[in-house]
Amino acid sequence: VAAIPIARGEVISTNKLMFLGGKTGLAPMISKGKRAIAIRASSGNSVSNLIKPGDRIDIMAVQNVPENNQNVNKVTTVLQDVFVLSVGADVYSQIPKFQPSDAGIDFGCIQPKRGDESNSQFNELTIEVTPKEAQKIAALSGAQLYYTLRNTDDRSNEIILPTTDREVLGIDK
Repeated sequence: VAAIPIARGEVISTNKLMFLGGKTGLAPMISKGKRAIAIRASSGNSVSNLIKPGDRIDIMAVQNVPENNQNVNKVTTVLQDVFVLSVGADVYSQIPKFQPSDAGIDFGCIQPKRGDESNSQFNELTIEVTPKEAQKIAALSGAQLYYTLRNTDDRSNEIILPTTDREVLGIDK
């Protein structure tokens, strides 16, 4: 992103640019047709705070619901293969950067930033979803959410039926 106006034909140097990140905001990083929404996270529901910007997660919701005149805890996988835009204030930078070396400027690409290890404590994840998926997340404001981390190469979606605590304990067969 241009940090200052750049005239046509002007040489573009790195001091005239800002790489996408916390200072430029999230909006330029959101895919067209998608939305960013923040969800609460803790070490207990987010793989011990090991989720980093750029990761992909699945989201499960746990709610106590009445079923057959009894209250049961029902777990439902709500969304699969969700892209994490930021973790706390640590933002994913999707543009490869060039870095200077001791011998001058090294124009070889380095990997896009995937999170600052020093910012390991967080209480929110910002994810990229469709508008309909954003509504699903908002509708679950009273549920306990859990996030499972996916392998970066695993982009598949499975049909996963809801599970109750009674099924897990073998009470309902």
